[in-house]
Amino acid sequence: MTATTTTQGITRVLRTASVRDPLHAIGGGGRVFVQVGRAWWFAGFLIAPVELGERLRYVSDDMVTVSAVVVSIEEWDTTAA
Repeated sequence: MTATTTTQGITRVLRTASVRDPLHAIGGGGRVFVQVGRAWWFAGFLIAPVELGERLRYVSDDMVTVSAVVVSIEEWDTTAA
């Protein structure tokens, strides 16, 4: 069994403005990026809206648990050329 380490980070949520994105169509969702130190990494997709200051937990591919606070929620227009 692999041991997990909890790392503190911050979360940046990018909500897509594309109607082709089913997560946006069902109420907020979005893509989640986590910053730990200077590194940003893609953590996954949300299926529910979140609020600024909310604490989220992720488990990375290498089984590291990240506890992160939402610090920004930005619209991300995927329809722009």
